[in-house]
Amino acid sequence: MKHIDQEFCLPFDKENPEFWMRIEHLGRYVFAADYARKIGAKSVLDVACSNGYGCRQMAGSGAQILGIDYNASLIDSATALSNAAQITNAAFRCADLNTDPLSDIPTPDLITCFDTLEHLESPADFLSKLSGMQTKNGTLLLS
Repeated sequence: MKHIDQEFCLPFDKENPEFWMRIEHLGRYVFAADYARKIGAKSVLDVACSNGYGCRQMAGSGAQILGIDYNASLIDSATALSNAAQITNAAFRCADLNTDPLSDIPTPDLITCFDTLEHLESPADFLSKLSGMQTKNGTLLLS
Protein backbone atom coordinates (compact mmCIF):
# COMPACT_ATOMS: atom_id res chain seq x y z
CA MET A 1 0.00 0.00 0.00
CA LYS A 2 1.17 3.49 -0.79
CA HIS A 3 1.95 5.63 2.22
CA ILE A 4 -0.89 7.96 3.13
CA ASP A 5 0.43 11.23 4.46
CA GLN A 6 -1.08 12.96 7.45
CA GLU A 7 -1.66 16.32 5.87
CA PHE A 8 -4.64 17.95 7.48
CA CYS A 9 -5.67 21.34 8.76
CA LEU A 10 -7.36 21.83 12.08
CA PRO A 11 -9.30 25.10 11.89
CA PHE A 12 -9.25 25.73 15.63
CA ASP A 13 -5.47 25.33 15.96
CA LYS A 14 -4.39 28.82 17.02
CA GLU A 15 -0.74 27.82 16.53
CA ASN A 16 -1.35 27.41 12.77
CA PRO A 17 -0.45 30.75 11.14
CA GLU A 18 -2.45 29.93 7.98
CA PHE A 19 -5.61 31.79 9.05
CA TRP A 20 -7.31 31.78 5.64
CA MET A 21 -6.65 28.09 5.11
CA ARG A 22 -8.19 27.35 8.52
CA ILE A 23 -11.25 29.46 7.63
CA GLU A 24 -11.57 27.70 4.26
CA HIS A 25 -11.51 24.24 5.86
CA LEU A 26 -14.08 25.19 8.48
CA GLY A 27 -16.21 26.95 5.87
CA ARG A 28 -16.68 23.73 3.93
CA TYR A 29 -18.23 22.11 6.97
CA VAL A 30 -20.38 25.13 7.80
CA PHE A 31 -21.72 24.89 4.23
CA ALA A 32 -22.19 21.10 4.54
CA ALA A 33 -24.10 21.45 7.83
CA ASP A 34 -26.38 24.05 6.31
CA TYR A 35 -26.88 21.90 3.23
CA ALA A 36 -27.67 18.81 5.34
CA ARG A 37 -30.36 20.82 7.16
CA LYS A 38 -31.71 22.19 3.89
CA ILE A 39 -32.16 18.74 2.30
CA GLY A 40 -33.33 17.12 5.53
CA ALA A 41 -30.47 14.61 5.51
CA LYS A 42 -30.97 11.76 7.94
CA SER A 43 -27.41 10.46 7.57
CA VAL A 44 -24.06 11.96 6.60
CA LEU A 45 -20.77 10.21 5.88
CA ASP A 46 -17.65 12.35 6.38
CA VAL A 47 -14.74 10.73 4.54
CA ALA A 48 -11.25 11.41 5.94
CA CYS A 49 -12.73 13.13 8.98
CA SER A 50 -9.44 13.82 10.77
CA ASN A 51 -10.20 14.57 14.43
CA GLY A 52 -13.91 14.96 13.68
CA TYR A 53 -14.11 18.76 13.76
CA GLY A 54 -16.31 18.71 10.64
CA CYS A 55 -18.52 15.98 12.05
CA ARG A 56 -19.04 18.02 15.21
CA GLN A 57 -19.96 21.01 13.04
CA MET A 58 -22.42 18.94 10.99
CA ALA A 59 -23.93 17.25 14.06
CA GLY A 60 -25.94 20.44 14.56
CA SER A 61 -27.87 19.59 11.38
CA GLY A 62 -29.70 16.82 13.25
CA ALA A 63 -28.45 14.10 10.90
CA GLN A 64 -26.70 10.97 12.09
CA ILE A 65 -23.01 11.54 11.27
CA LEU A 66 -20.40 8.86 10.60
CA GLY A 67 -16.80 10.00 10.27
CA ILE A 68 -14.17 7.69 8.87
CA ASP A 69 -10.41 8.08 8.74
CA TYR A 70 -7.50 5.65 8.38
CA ASN A 71 -5.66 7.14 11.38
CA ALA A 72 -6.69 5.41 14.63
CA SER A 73 -5.25 8.22 16.79
CA LEU A 74 -7.41 10.78 15.00
CA ILE A 75 -10.47 8.54 15.35
CA ASP A 76 -9.78 8.21 19.09
CA SER A 77 -9.46 11.99 19.32
CA ALA A 78 -12.67 12.50 17.32
CA THR A 79 -14.57 10.19 19.64
CA ALA A 80 -13.18 11.80 22.80
CA LEU A 81 -13.85 15.36 21.59
CA SER A 82 -17.41 14.50 20.54
CA ASN A 83 -18.08 12.78 23.86
CA ALA A 84 -16.70 15.80 25.73
CA ALA A 85 -19.02 18.05 23.72
CA GLN A 86 -21.93 15.67 24.50
CA ILE A 87 -22.60 15.08 20.82
CA THR A 88 -24.70 11.93 20.56
CA ASN A 89 -25.38 11.81 16.82
CA ALA A 90 -21.78 11.38 15.63
CA ALA A 91 -19.80 8.15 15.49
CA PHE A 92 -16.33 7.39 14.17
CA ARG A 93 -14.44 4.42 12.79
CA CYS A 94 -11.18 3.54 11.09
CA ALA A 95 -11.22 2.72 7.39
CA ASP A 96 -8.50 2.52 4.78
CA LEU A 97 -9.97 4.26 1.76
CA ASN A 98 -7.57 2.45 -0.56
CA THR A 99 -8.61 -1.06 0.50
CA ASP A 100 -11.78 -1.04 2.63
CA PRO A 101 -14.89 -1.79 0.54
CA LEU A 102 -17.04 0.35 2.89
CA SER A 103 -19.94 -1.96 2.00
CA ASP A 104 -21.13 -2.19 5.61
CA ILE A 105 -21.74 1.56 5.91
CA PRO A 106 -25.44 2.46 5.85
CA THR A 107 -26.44 4.39 2.72
CA PRO A 108 -25.92 8.10 3.49
CA ASP A 109 -28.03 10.98 2.17
CA LEU A 110 -24.95 13.19 2.08
CA ILE A 111 -21.25 12.35 1.70
CA THR A 112 -18.53 14.90 2.38
CA CYS A 113 -15.04 14.23 1.08
CA PHE A 114 -12.76 17.22 1.39
CA ASP A 115 -9.10 17.35 0.33
CA THR A 116 -8.82 13.58 0.14
CA LEU A 117 -8.60 12.34 -3.43
CA GLU A 118 -5.02 13.48 -3.96
CA HIS A 119 -3.94 11.13 -1.15
CA LEU A 120 -5.44 7.95 -2.63
CA GLU A 121 -3.89 5.32 -4.87
CA SER A 122 -6.86 5.29 -7.27
CA PRO A 123 -9.12 8.33 -6.89
CA ALA A 124 -11.37 7.26 -9.79
CA ASP A 125 -12.07 3.87 -8.18
CA PHE A 126 -12.80 5.55 -4.88
CA LEU A 127 -15.23 8.02 -6.48
CA SER A 128 -17.02 5.11 -8.11
CA LYS A 129 -17.26 3.42 -4.72
CA LEU A 130 -18.74 6.58 -3.17
CA SER A 131 -21.29 7.05 -5.94
CA GLY A 132 -22.47 3.48 -5.41
CA MET A 133 -22.99 4.11 -1.69
CA GLN A 134 -25.38 7.05 -1.95
CA THR A 135 -29.15 7.09 -1.81
CA LYS A 136 -30.95 7.67 -5.10
CA ASN A 137 -31.12 11.41 -4.50
CA GLY A 138 -27.96 11.57 -2.41
CA THR A 139 -25.36 14.31 -2.67
CA LEU A 140 -21.57 14.22 -2.67
CA LEU A 141 -19.78 17.38 -1.54
CA LEU A 142 -16.23 17.13 -2.75
CA SER A 143 -13.13 19.28 -2.86
